[in-house]
Amino acid sequence: MHVADFVLDAVAAVLLFISLALPWNYTSGATEHIDVVLITVLSVLSLSVHYLARLGLFPSTWTVRTTRTARALANAPYAVLVLVYLIRDVVAAGSSTSSGYLGGLGGAVALGLAGAVLAATPRVSEIGRLEDERSLMNGWVRVVEVLLGVILVVQVLALIMGPVGGWWSAYSGVGVVLVVLLTLEVAVVAGWMLLGVVRREAAWRMVAITTGAVVVVAFLFLLSSSSDGLYGVQFHEALATRTMGGVGLVFIPAAAAAVAGAAIARGMALQSPQVTWFTSAAHAADYVILLAAANALVLVLELINGTHGFLPVLLLIFALISIVAGLVARTSLKNDPATGRPIALAAAGVVALLGLVAIIVPRSDYVSSVGYQDLLIAFGLPALIAFALTVPEPVRSYLAGRAPAVRMSAGVAPSLPVQQAPESAATAVEAAPQGHGFTLQQASNPATDATVLARIVSEAPELRPYVAMNPSAYPALLEWLASLNDPVVTAALQAR
Repeated sequence: MHVADFVLDAVAAVLLFISLALPWNYTSGATEHIDVVLITVLSVLSLSVHYLARLGLFPSTWTVRTTRTARALANAPYAVLVLVYLIRDVVAAGSSTSSGYLGGLGGAVALGLAGAVLAATPRVSEIGRLEDERSLMNGWVRVVEVLLGVILVVQVLALIMGPVGGWWSAYSGVGVVLVVLLTLEVAVVAGWMLLGVVRREAAWRMVAITTGAVVVVAFLFLLSSSSDGLYGVQFHEALATRTMGGVGLVFIPAAAAAVAGAAIARGMALQSPQVTWFTSAAHAADYVILLAAANALVLVLELINGTHGFLPVLLLIFALISIVAGLVARTSLKNDPATGRPIALAAAGVVALLGLVAIIVPRSDYVSSVGYQDLLIAFGLPALIAFALTVPEPVRSYLAGRAPAVRMSAGVAPSLPVQQAPESAATAVEAAPQGHGFTLQQASNPATDATVLARIVSEAPELRPYVAMNPSAYPALLEWLASLNDPVVTAALQAR
């Protein structure tokens, strides 16, 4: 088994177990619901299917696909259970007789559903050749689309049910604008990154995974309890708790879990690794700008609404500085990742420092508490920028060459001409093995088939310079190599 498979199993188990210790709804914990306990146990047991199959405890007709199907079916009841509770709250939100209803969706739902989705995802060792697994990858893209649809629908319903159900009656004009803004913020945060994943843009995966992880932390430490003993994100009361921004927040960890799976990872469009990481850092900077701007707007509205004191002014200044820092990081990475990397790292450090101060400063006399947005700005997004620009080996190798500007939109391979290759480039790349096994002689030999050359540049980045000098390399392949702006490859192209 691949190491990543063990990690996914461990994370899924931890999420499922922790969910049992959290509130399921606004008034009760997960263990107070026998249906929740039984279905959670079923999801945990589903993690053992792969290992039991490897031990030969199933019939000889049992295959890897059977394992994947069994695990998916075992976790489907959890999704149905959450849907039932969600529909119950939606109905209550629109009912004039539900004022005494205290249901909702708490932290147990957020973590438990994420754990179930992660448990259901195919493992790296269970996925074969890409051309044989196209339907599997498309299916998991549909799962992401469904979760995104749920988030967007419940946020829109929250905006409708707020005035219809009378839950906005206590708000003034500015108060209504505030709750609308924070409800829309959840929709935009989820929509932007998940739409990128649906479009098969690999750089958005890390943003989605980071955001999901931070929201999990928020449910563990910020949203799981309150001073009045009530907890959870209740659908028709979510607008009254402005730092939450709506029940859609509950489903972000589950969407991130689906994105983290091997099926989504393998289904992303082909892109040079360093470009993927640079673009991930740039997208993280985009989210810093988005969240800091939303925070600034909220603070301005609260000042207009009569909030006074030094703290909101200080937080507003921090938000504005974070917007500038995010713009600086994004611009420097878009222009030239090699020279812009130190600037982006410094900007991320500024954002993290200001975000940390904003979190630890006492807020006893201030209406807004710390929310998931603050955790993303202080920890999640700066950490993603720092990781993407310093840790991945392709990034370090690229930066070691002090390359000229990388155009981050030029990393995806174009369609290659059929007449110059027995099969399309997409098929050639998809058929590439996990361990490439290609040699320098193959890469530089003019007799090497065009299909093999396409596979080499995809699976063996270190051999790209030799392919670039190969007289048999066809024009479309040379153009794609040139678009990478790799200094060594560029030099080889110029030497042809």
